[in-house]
Amino acid sequence: MVEVDFSPMEPIMNELLLNLLIVLGIPFLLAMIVGWGLRKLRIPGSIVAPAASLLLVYLVFYMFRFNTFE
Repeated sequence: MVEVDFSPMEPIMNELLLNLLIVLGIPFLLAMIVGWGLRKLRIPGSIVAPAASLLLVYLVFYMFRFNTFE
C-alpha cells in the first residue's frame, strides 16, 4: 500500500483549524458562560437551555458573517 504525503497541505489545514476554532469555539464558550450565569441567577432550565442555544446560533452566525478570512 502506498502512503500519501499530506505535509504540503499542513499550512492550509492549520489555517482551517484556526478559523474553525474562531467561528465555533469562541461563541460556544460565551454561550456556556451566559448559560452558567443564568443558572446561578436561579432561572429555570427550560428558559436557560433555549436562550443559550439561540445565543450560540446567533454568535456563530455573527462570527461567520463578520470575520474576514484571508
